[in-house]
Amino acid sequence: MKQVIGLTLALAWIVGSVAAAWASPAAPPNHDTYVDVNSPEDNFNNNLLEISASTANCEPTSITFLQWDLSHLSAYAEVPTATLTLVVTDTMNVVGTRVALYATGDTWTEDSLTFANAPALGVKLDSQPLPSEGETLIFASDALRFYLEAQLAENRIASFALLLEGTCSSGLTMVLFNDREQGVTFPDLYLETAARPADLALAKTGPTVASPGQWITYTLTYSNVGDIPVGTARVTDTLPAQLQVHDYTQPATLSLLDHTIIWKLTDLAPGASGMLTVTGTVTPTFTGVLTNTARISTPTFEENLTNNVALPVVTTVRAPDLTIHKTGPATAAPGDIITYTLVYTNIGDAPAPYVAITDLLPQNVRLYDHSGTVILPSSAVSLTWEVFNLAPNAGGTLTVSVVISPTFTGWLTNTATIATTAPEVMVANNMSTAYTLVEAPPPAWYHLYLPLVMRSAP
Repeated sequence: MKQVIGLTLALAWIVGSVAAAWASPAAPPNHDTYVDVNSPEDNFNNNLLEISASTANCEPTSITFLQWDLSHLSAYAEVPTATLTLVVTDTMNVVGTRVALYATGDTWTEDSLTFANAPALGVKLDSQPLPSEGETLIFASDALRFYLEAQLAENRIASFALLLEGTCSSGLTMVLFNDREQGVTFPDLYLETAARPADLALAKTGPTVASPGQWITYTLTYSNVGDIPVGTARVTDTLPAQLQVHDYTQPATLSLLDHTIIWKLTDLAPGASGMLTVTGTVTPTFTGVLTNTARISTPTFEENLTNNVALPVVTTVRAPDLTIHKTGPATAAPGDIITYTLVYTNIGDAPAPYVAITDLLPQNVRLYDHSGTVILPSSAVSLTWEVFNLAPNAGGTLTVSVVISPTFTGWLTNTATIATTAPEVMVANNMSTAYTLVEAPPPAWYHLYLPLVMRSAP
């Protein structure tokens, strides 16, 4: 009595956190036949499926081939469950005999396959003891699952070969199965599949410290760290409002309204990666913290979203703030020696490199003395001191003494300035002026004392 073996395909996938399932009706293999070693040019598609061996060590004389088209299943799906079953129709001389399942090439059809053109055996996927007649031969190894996952990621065709191994008769050992044309109990391949999620990742780097007006560059690195390709993806970079963008990787869309740049990516194969850059300048009047965030997204389902958002790049914008305060006498006289005092400080939150302090001497005075080392030789007109690196909250005091011209009267105006090579947000406090009124002393008053002589009248 002939028995036919059935095929069942089932599909399950995950959408968000909800599992959805789909099942297809039973269907036979797309191709099934066997080849005979002793008739290498003959095709046996019209016969039952047969595997046989002619020696005690099971040297094959016939091999069964099975093939299923899996194109209706999701590409790159996971296969948590896979079972290939065949019902044994008839046996001959089987004692301790096993049936081995191999993967094979898939460029064959049942109506043209012969031993001469049969594909070579590939990886051995399973081996099971041969059951009795009427019972079911079951293959359900992990190797079978992995093979099916690989085929779903390739051409979605599953192709197998069956042959005997273990112990066989020294004469002829043979096993028969129904083929798909019998219509019932045909070979049955049962699959449960789960959509394999995509996994995109994004990382971003940039400076941790910057100065007002400084050029800075952000670098975004995207990658497909999953094992399925992603057709489309989008990287969105939300820029700080205090950054003026000058350049960025093209093509992209820059929105000045909400300070975002959007890149559209296509065809990201597993392991693919790339870099994007944004270059701009910090607002010259800004100090504080710049925070830059970016994310990558795709319509393809992702389970792991933790790596879709890059860690924020936090840039502290610091600037020195130099102040100088100059004092001197309010009044003086021609020819006096007077002393000016210069007090300078960095009240900002960043060091001030190459600080220059300049004291422009007023006319009608002559330099008498000064503290510190003057770096410029024009001491008759001005004095310049240099501090190589003035740390935040650091400062100092300088003094300058001058001799006022003995013939001068009026106002002496003495201005000192301080500057650094680093940008400053506040420069109004970089200059200080002292005013001295030079007046001649009042004239001296002399008293003439004469003797008083009194004479009597005649």
